[in-house]
Amino acid sequence: MSRAGVQHIVLLNGWSVPSALWAPFFETDFEHCTIQIIDLSRECSAEEYCQLIDQSIKPSSLLIGWSLGGALATYYVSQFESEKLHKGWVKGMVVLQTSPCFVSCHDWSAGVLDNDFSALRELVSEHDAAKLIRRFSHLLLAGSVYRKQDRQFLNARYSIETLPSFESLACGLELLNTLDLRAHISKIVMPVLWFFGGGDSLISKATIENVRMILLKAGCHKQTLSVVEGMGHFPCGEHGLELKNALTGFMDTL
Repeated sequence: MSRAGVQHIVLLNGWSVPSALWAPFFETDFEHCTIQIIDLSRECSAEEYCQLIDQSIKPSSLLIGWSLGGALATYYVSQFESEKLHKGWVKGMVVLQTSPCFVSCHDWSAGVLDNDFSALRELVSEHDAAKLIRRFSHLLLAGSVYRKQDRQFLNARYSIETLPSFESLACGLELLNTLDLRAHISKIVMPVLWFFGGGDSLISKATIENVRMILLKAGCHKQTLSVVEGMGHFPCGEHGLELKNALTGFMDTL
């Protein structure tokens, strides 16, 4: 099937995980595209990550972001000044398991549970890589009907050896803590696919409904929302076929 509208895919990876997680996913059905994965392994501000994204964008690009990567992709298309965006080089965006506001605040109670976020911060500050891998692996897989199978897949590719520096991990957590994109997502004019897991332990059902309501109230007809029941916060393992079908279907509309 031809998807000539998209010739280049730029994927912003999730917090702490290596790009090797995505290798099996892109082995088939994307032969017509070049694939570039940006790991979040730097001590960068949101603006600095946007500069890295912008350097990677080519004509006829699809921008994909997973979790924190999705928040940074959203920040890029909604707030970053780019000639490439003005020229329409980005044909569309896919936001995987991302919240416009990850952490709860006075007018947003749908964020990540405070004890989960605090535990990750503490493990990063203590440089406890082994416990960090175990804790975050649990959060990635909780709520998935395939958590046993995905645990084997994850354990083979996500380890102490693949972790970025603790300084970059702390930087990523600070971005998760401070980025608030609720007022910006309704201003995005390009086609967007929001892709969620119905069993996700990090992105609550309340978050999904809040995103749906923001888009509905703003009349964002180019932004669509898809929820896969029984999927946790890990999109590229056993649930990869559902993601691939959603992704290629979205690409066919661009």
